[in-house]
Amino acid sequence: MIQQGILLLSITSCLFGLAFYFFNKNQLYKALFANGLGGFLLKGWCASDSFLHSWDERYHALVAKNLMKHPLRPTLYDTPLFPYDFTAWGDNHIWLSKQPLPLWAIAASMKVLGVNEWAVRLPSLVVGTLAIGLTFLIAHQLFGEKIAFIASFLHAIHGLTIEANAGRDSGDHIFTFFAFFIELGVYFALLSDKSEQKRSFSILTGVSMGCAFLCKWQPALLILPFWLASQSNIQQIFKNILPLSIAAFLVAAPWQFYIFQHFPTEAQWIFKAIFQPMTQPTQGHSGAWWYYIEQTRITFGEIIYLPMLWLLYVFYRTPKQTHIRLLTVWLFVPLILLSAMATKRQYYLNEYAPAYFILTAFFLDFLKNNKEKTVFSPIIAKILMVLLILLPIRYSIERVKPFDMKIAEVEKARKIKEWKTKLTNAKITVVFNTKQPIETMFYHNIVAAYMFLPSQQQVDSLLLRGYIVAVGNDESIPAELNQRTDIQFLENHQ
Repeated sequence: MIQQGILLLSITSCLFGLAFYFFNKNQLYKALFANGLGGFLLKGWCASDSFLHSWDERYHALVAKNLMKHPLRPTLYDTPLFPYDFTAWGDNHIWLSKQPLPLWAIAASMKVLGVNEWAVRLPSLVVGTLAIGLTFLIAHQLFGEKIAFIASFLHAIHGLTIEANAGRDSGDHIFTFFAFFIELGVYFALLSDKSEQKRSFSILTGVSMGCAFLCKWQPALLILPFWLASQSNIQQIFKNILPLSIAAFLVAAPWQFYIFQHFPTEAQWIFKAIFQPMTQPTQGHSGAWWYYIEQTRITFGEIIYLPMLWLLYVFYRTPKQTHIRLLTVWLFVPLILLSAMATKRQYYLNEYAPAYFILTAFFLDFLKNNKEKTVFSPIIAKILMVLLILLPIRYSIERVKPFDMKIAEVEKARKIKEWKTKLTNAKITVVFNTKQPIETMFYHNIVAAYMFLPSQQQVDSLLLRGYIVAVGNDESIPAELNQRTDIQFLENHQ
């Protein structure tokens, strides 16, 4: 196991080394390919976990599996056998907690590759790798080739992004798709100002905003201030803001109308719930107003505050420069809005991570070209440059965890999967007394799975309805249930 981790670090180090070598030789496409491949391998390593992660990948995976059967009916418990609370997102029936675009992508992947962990994660691996290229393209438009390459490298190795792309972080695949479309919207916003086809790229910005909305609700609207900040001509703003808004509406609105028509109770509740994090902490995720300011050093390196303060100074001195204005808005507007919200979660900040990668690369270039002119001594400037690279590398290794095999989680998943040989008629089987009901329903085509033990009446009712009742066998089973011969007992996986 340790050898595999060493091999991963060795191969990716060689790839990133080659990327810098090719870049220094002006072989840009080779450099970008090696950089992207290195990032993809780091994501792929994390994605090789042979179990579903607890938060929140397992829920997204199960809903996507059910979407394979009915793409327009998102369900968690596909066949609810007992009364449920439609507001309890962890065990309800119609599941609208997340928008459908990433889930459709996962469902399509599983339709082709089968129901397994790799198929769940492949769309995010692809989209997450494409995002590295987007970071290069945006930074290239803003600051040129050199800064763009460094920014794309920082993106490729970023630990929290890698974890999310692989499903390990609670943001998982929803975050990955949302962050991609936010970044795509920023790229099109830039082109809408610099290209002659201003209206076309403004419309594409709106399409990106609509797609981002279909990943994660109203935070997608932040693309609009990014677009405004990227525009150098106020007349073009008035000409193109309406086409942009119409495009976003046409992409995002049909699904909202659909769920209100077909699932009105759940839709009304979820549209109230999506604004709740603004005014009150959800699921215990609270923090002080400076929570995200503190998280920036954890997420992007302990000295990230220096580039941030420097950017504010540069913006103060040159507010009319479009590239400085856009980067400042992209970084600080989400930071301010998130800090004002009652709910605090680290991965919210990570959705705008490319702005930090580009800023770091921009500051590195400034230090390199002005070592003799800054308030720092040349030696301090060189130390800062080294730290701006080494700290993200350290964070990447901490998050990728190349030497942690997660043996306990793998073993639990293996035992659940072994039930396949026991569940000979899975399509009519209901499983009880499993501590991982979501995973159980994902790995097996059963009717439903529950954590609790059934009562005698519940068993009798299910048997009369033609179901097979299976129970995870452990010491918690009461004697009267244990003595029944009309139910199936499974070796429990706890």
